[in-house]
Amino acid sequence: MGTSKTKILDRRDFDSDIYTMIDEAWKWVLSKINVEYIINHNRRVERPELPISAIREAIINAVVHRNYRSSANIHVYLFSDRLEIRSPGGLPVNMIESDLGSGSAPRNPLLFSMMHRMDLVEHNGSGIRRIRDLCREFMIAEPLFTIKEHFFTVTFFRHSALGKIEVSPSKYNESIFFETYVQTFLDAEVTELDLNKNQIETILRCEHEKTAFELMEAAGRTNRSKFRESVLNPLIRAELVEMTVPDKPRSRNQKYRLTEKGRNLLHKCGGFCKTSAFQQKYCPGAPLVHFLELVGRFCKRLCVVT
Repeated sequence: MGTSKTKILDRRDFDSDIYTMIDEAWKWVLSKINVEYIINHNRRVERPELPISAIREAIINAVVHRNYRSSANIHVYLFSDRLEIRSPGGLPVNMIESDLGSGSAPRNPLLFSMMHRMDLVEHNGSGIRRIRDLCREFMIAEPLFTIKEHFFTVTFFRHSALGKIEVSPSKYNESIFFETYVQTFLDAEVTELDLNKNQIETILRCEHEKTAFELMEAAGRTNRSKFRESVLNPLIRAELVEMTVPDKPRSRNQKYRLTEKGRNLLHKCGGFCKTSAFQQKYCPGAPLVHFLELVGRFCKRLCVVT
């Protein structure tokens, strides 16, 4: 704990198969970082302080791109102010720092190909870009990528070291506002569609293309088959969400995005959120200036043009 390695409170070694090691590593991080408990509309929502999808992506990148000629291990360090994921090996040959996020030069092509078939990586070199985008969507500081001759480090900055906290509905932060935004979809004044909460959350997050894993994680679901059956497929049948590879539903490159009908519904709800009816019903007592500023920031976060 603290900001250095002088005092170690916990240590775990992962030495199983690749898929299991990746899975256990990001779950260990999730068990150690702070989780915000948001009390809203008589229910509790848990929001980790860091985006787990971005952490998982960084761990996957460390495994697939590390230098396996080095005897050093991949290390995941959790400090009070940051999370570091460090892997042996600098940048691959013929790749410079400005190429990060825009190109791919696999150091281990056979491993990369295998992990691609396991749906863990993509061939377009999007890992760094996805990490940046996920942090931006999560509204935290962009991670730091440190490149040295023999090591590559990804640093996520923690915004809180206060532990698990209870948040009152009177504090109108973006996380709580997301819940009230979801609630507007459930309100008959906004839409008469028969949608459950997970389906609504999926609509809100499909403005940009997302994988099934990313949508499941956001909804707090763990069973992919049940999530597809109860959430994704009904949205596809309702023509609110579509597959990016419709001819191959099980494609490893499959993602989901809003249709024109889905975007129109999102736009309609975004307009309602700017009305006094929404403020009085879901955010009573919030100062008008603060409320409108919050709406603007949140709609921008979801790319809702109202």
